Amino acid sequence: MVNKYVLDASFILKLLSKETDSERVYKYFTKLNYSTAEIYEPDFLKIEVYSVMQKKYIFKHISSKDRDKSITVFRDLLRFKYVQEENDLLDTALHISHSLKLITIYDTIYLALAELIGGTLVTCDREFYLKGHLYYTKLLMV
Repeated sequence: MVNKYVLDASFILKLLSKETDSERVYKYFTKLNYSTAEIYEPDFLKIEVYSVMQKKYIFKHISSKDRDKSITVFRDLLRFKYVQEENDLLDTALHISHSLKLITIYDTIYLALAELIGGTLVTCDREFYLKGHLYYTKLLMV
């Protein structure tokens, strides 16, 4: 049986940036990458990554060279299976957002996708983990 995972934006961005705990995230990702695990992502992850990298550049947290390098590395993560945000996925994310009393569905779409595929959601966002775990138990904090 193949293990299925969804890696949320907090995980991917920590993987691409030099932040606290980035090394731990890199080690976990490497372990997943060399396994037979399938990694699913909502299609809008691409927009999230580009937006955050541009924001980090604009606010001078990273250079344009580092931004471009991170985006290139992100594009090379070919093992991801991107899922289009169709109505069922969006409706589930909205339901989860309502249940957890979260303002947006940006985070809950990852939970909805993990639930849809029966996979494990991996996050680096402690606050989201604590709330999300109340809804979906296959949630892992790295």
